Amino acid sequence: MNKTSTIVAVIAALIIIAGVVYVISRGNAGSYAASTTTIVTASPTTTSPTTNFTSTAYTVKLENSTTFGTYLANASGFTLYTYSGDTQNSGTSSCTGECASIWPPFYTSSLVLPPGLNASSFTTITRSDGSKQLAYNGWPLYLYTGDSYPGQVNGNNVAGFKVAIK
Repeated sequence: MNKTSTIVAVIAALIIIAGVVYVISRGNAGSYAASTTTIVTASPTTTSPTTNFTSTAYTVKLENSTTFGTYLANASGFTLYTYSGDTQNSGTSSCTGECASIWPPFYTSSLVLPPGLNASSFTTITRSDGSKQLAYNGWPLYLYTGDSYPGQVNGNNVAGFKVAIK
């Protein structure tokens, strides 16, 4: 084999490998993107330098703390809270007006959960203003404007709000 045919063979092999990697990575991405299910429990995928797979983007995640144990967070890692002024399983939220501006209701239209969370534990309620809010085990979920970065739990025990524990 001369130098030119060796180079051509190497280039051809690289093109074939790149095509296989592309097909594999597109197939993995499509398995999540093509889903029409609103609530999905997904297994984590791995990141590999040869396939460029990406991690699953969970819309509700599990975080851990020595103080609270396992608790719920949104996709960005911000803590989710429940409010003692709400009534479990009532399908309503009593945090409205000024309360809701400090404690924004949490909602996602496409719920993707990690292992350890059960889709049947989540429901969607309609608030008095017509907006939607996600509830966990019958308790409406909120974010807190006083948490400025992921993992903070500044809202725990403030005005009847508590970290949403798994």
